[in-house]
Amino acid sequence: MDQELIQKFVNSPSTSWLSDLDAEERQVLCQLGDFLQLQTGDILIEQGEQQPFLYMILDGSLKVTVASDGKESEVARLSSGNSIGEMSMVDQDEASATVTAVDRCDLWRMRHDRLLECWMEYPRIVAVVLLSLFAIAVRRIKEMNPQLAALKNKQSNEVGAKLDEQRKRRIDIARRIMESKFGSGVA
Repeated sequence: MDQELIQKFVNSPSTSWLSDLDAEERQVLCQLGDFLQLQTGDILIEQGEQQPFLYMILDGSLKVTVASDGKESEVARLSSGNSIGEMSMVDQDEASATVTAVDRCDLWRMRHDRLLECWMEYPRIVAVVLLSLFAIAVRRIKEMNPQLAALKNKQSNEVGAKLDEQRKRRIDIARRIMESKFGSGVA
C-alpha cells in the first residue's frame, strides 16, 4: 500500500466518520481495504449497478447525481473525509446514484462482506464503523427532508395553479356558451 495514502487515512480529520477510532484502530481498518485513484470524470459508482464497497475520500471531490425521468440531477458534492456507499454496508441493493470524480481523487475502499468478516476479531472497530455509517445515513436523510418538503410544496403549488387555470378556463367557456345561447347579460 502507498505509505502516503495510509497516512492520509490514519490521520484523517477528526470530523470524518473515523473520529471515534484511535490511530491504531484506523491502521487495522486501513488494512481491511485498499486504495483507489480516480481521474476527473471517472465514474466510481453507476446508478442501478451493484455496489459492494464503502469508500472514504482521502483527497479530491466527487459529485453524486441521480437520474429520473430522463433527467440527471446533482444531489451532493463530497470531499475529503466524507464517505460514500454507506448503504452497501446495510444492504446489497443496486446503487441509488451515480458518483463521478470532479477532480483527481484518492479513495480508500472496503467491501461490505470484509467488514462483517472482521466482526469477531475487531468487534469495537466494526461497531464504531457501523454506528458512524448509520449516523451519516440518518443525517443525510434529515438534510433531505426540507428539500423533499420544498419539492412537494412546489409541485402542490404548480398543480394548484394548473387546476385554478383549468377552472378559470372552464368558467370562461361556460360563460361564452351561456352568452351565445341566452345573450350577453346572462353570465
